[in-house]
Amino acid sequence: MNDLATYLDLGWPIFGVLTLLFWVVIPQWVKYNTRFFEQLLGWVIAINYLAYHVMAFWSGEWSIAQSLPFHMCNMTQILLFLHLVFRAQWAFPITAFWGPLGGIQALITPGLDISSSWYQCTQFFVSHSMVVLVPLFLILFSGRKIPKNFTWKIFGLTNAVAFVLYFVNLLTGGNYMYVNQPPPVNHPLVQGIWPYYLLVFEIAFLLLAAGYSWLLRKHTLEISSEEKS
Repeated sequence: MNDLATYLDLGWPIFGVLTLLFWVVIPQWVKYNTRFFEQLLGWVIAINYLAYHVMAFWSGEWSIAQSLPFHMCNMTQILLFLHLVFRAQWAFPITAFWGPLGGIQALITPGLDISSSWYQCTQFFVSHSMVVLVPLFLILFSGRKIPKNFTWKIFGLTNAVAFVLYFVNLLTGGNYMYVNQPPPVNHPLVQGIWPYYLLVFEIAFLLLAAGYSWLLRKHTLEISSEEKS
């Protein structure tokens, strides 16, 4: 029988090991092989994400309602792959917010099924640790910048995506980005029934995004009028 509680104990050790790698080991090496490392990192993220689909197919758990890449952290993994491998610059500011803000919530309250195996749990924790750590690594060690005053833009974009996913969920029977019903986790931000818990989400996301922007204020980029046009 699977012992989910034991597997959940893998989460923070995996996050800790990856944090040491990104903060101590990798910065010493990447300065000599920046482009190669970023492409390699992008492929590692992609392969780890594809591993989820392989495991879900293999176990018979893959479904349109649960397995499409429409949760925030899944979309962040795809955007990181596009940015790191294909240099999609537009994708990075989105990952810089969605990754750390969404990934840390998933690590605190992992939405794993009781039947999850140790390798499914490992894949989950690796992927969510990566979406937290990789954008921060790119900002702090690789010189990436966040556009100044991006908080309202990411807030608007997130709401636009959530609006579309509401109708996607109606069609698929899913609950992507948890906009149709509360997530199945015990979380302090999950208060009330639909749609009232969404108001708590909205306020919390805006406050977290604003605080996050303030913490990274030295890593913002003023966009000139020429760049906007």
